[in-house]
Amino acid sequence: MAIKAYKFRPLNNFENIADIFCNNRFYASHYSSLNDPMEGMIKYEDDVQQESIDQVNEFKEDIRICSFSESFDNLLLWAHYADGFKGICIEIELISNYPGYPAGYVNYQGGFTVGNDILKATKKIQFAALLVKNTVWRYEKEIRVFTKDEYVCYPVVKINSVLLGIRTPDTIKQIILRTLPPNIDLWETEICNKNNKVKILKQLKIQ
Repeated sequence: MAIKAYKFRPLNNFENIADIFCNNRFYASHYSSLNDPMEGMIKYEDDVQQESIDQVNEFKEDIRICSFSESFDNLLLWAHYADGFKGICIEIELISNYPGYPAGYVNYQGGFTVGNDILKATKKIQFAALLVKNTVWRYEKEIRVFTKDEYVCYPVVKINSVLLGIRTPDTIKQIILRTLPPNIDLWETEICNKNNKVKILKQLKIQ
């Protein structure tokens, strides 16, 4: 199933940005390097065997996560992940059920407790544990792709367009415009005064 998702990026490393566009791929981080220190912290009930705990820990050691958002219009996302509105937001089409790249929506709650009955009932418990974050992160509306590869590439993800932050310098806008493949649209944005959300303003084209 194809879903629309967004990736926010700063522009302080243009080599990485060019790699995204030229190779249609996104870097997948190890879960332990993500920004929430509580990532993957599972609480086990007393009936869980150590062998099962070891299996979950081994899974977490091998897995990588590529994070996207359901939303492009949240001011906090632009502030935190797009260099204070000086970066970009990349709109993609994500195949959420692509073989070997399971994806899911993050659940925002206080924690994740596992009993032996849950471990026996499903082999996806490891994924479920890595789809839980504290409620303080709810604004991110995060979608996660799991992989053992360093990158998540086409056809799992397909870049459709790029949104420019309201503080992206004009010179950088022109560089991006001339760097993007012709099948990727480039849009300027603005902040709507009525609802304090980012909205798409106009498309940029080479004159």
